[in-house]
Amino acid sequence: MRTNYAAHDIPFTQKKAAGWPGWNSAQETWDCVQTLSGLLDQVEVASTAVVCEVGCGAGNLTETLIDRGWTVTGVDVSEVAIAWARERCRERPVTFLQGDICERDLFTAETFDLIIDGLCLHCIVGQDRRQVISNLQFWLKPGGSIVVFTMCGEPKGKERADYDPDSRCAISGGIAVRYFAEADEIINEFSNESLRCTFQHMVDPAGEQASLRAVFQKPG
Repeated sequence: MRTNYAAHDIPFTQKKAAGWPGWNSAQETWDCVQTLSGLLDQVEVASTAVVCEVGCGAGNLTETLIDRGWTVTGVDVSEVAIAWARERCRERPVTFLQGDICERDLFTAETFDLIIDGLCLHCIVGQDRRQVISNLQFWLKPGGSIVVFTMCGEPKGKERADYDPDSRCAISGGIAVRYFAEADEIINEFSNESLRCTFQHMVDPAGEQASLRAVFQKPG
C-alpha cells in the first residue's frame, strides 16, 4: 500500500489560496474546536503541562490549546501547513515543527504530558499506524493522556469517493490517503501499546461520517 503524507501540501495550498481558514471550512473548524474543548474536559492536566498536537495543520485547533496556558508544540508533515500555522499564531507562545510522526526520533522519550490527535490518525495507513501509536506512547510521560478525535466506520457521503473496500482506504492517484478503521479496532490499537481507554464516545450522524472521540492514558 503506497502513501505520500507530504502530498497534503497540495490541498493545503489550494485551500489557503481559496481563502479557507484551514483544512476545514469555518463551520467545520468551529465544530472541531467545540469537540476538542469537550474532550479536554475529560482530562486532568496541570496548568504547566507540556502538550503536543500531532497533525496540527494550519493551527486552528492549536489555538485552543494555547488558550489554556499550556506549553504547546504543533507538528505536521506539511511544510505549507506549518508555514500557515506560524503565520496564524505569530504572536502566540507556541512552537510549530515540520516533521513526520512516523519517525520516533522526532521527539525524545517522555516529553509530553498530553498529546492531541485532532483528525490526524485516519490519515495514517498500513503498518505506519502501529508505528505512530507506538511513537505516541514513547513520547508520552507516565500518567499522561492522548486525546483522539478521528473518523471511523464505513465511509459515508463525500468520504465514499475513491474508497477501496479491500484495503478500507480512500485512494487518490494510486496513493492511500485515508484509512477507515472501526471504533473498536482503534481502541485495540492503543490497547496494544499498553494505553488504557478512559473515555470513548462514537458519534454517527445520519448521512455524515462517524467519528470516535476517546482518551487514552499511559500507566503512571
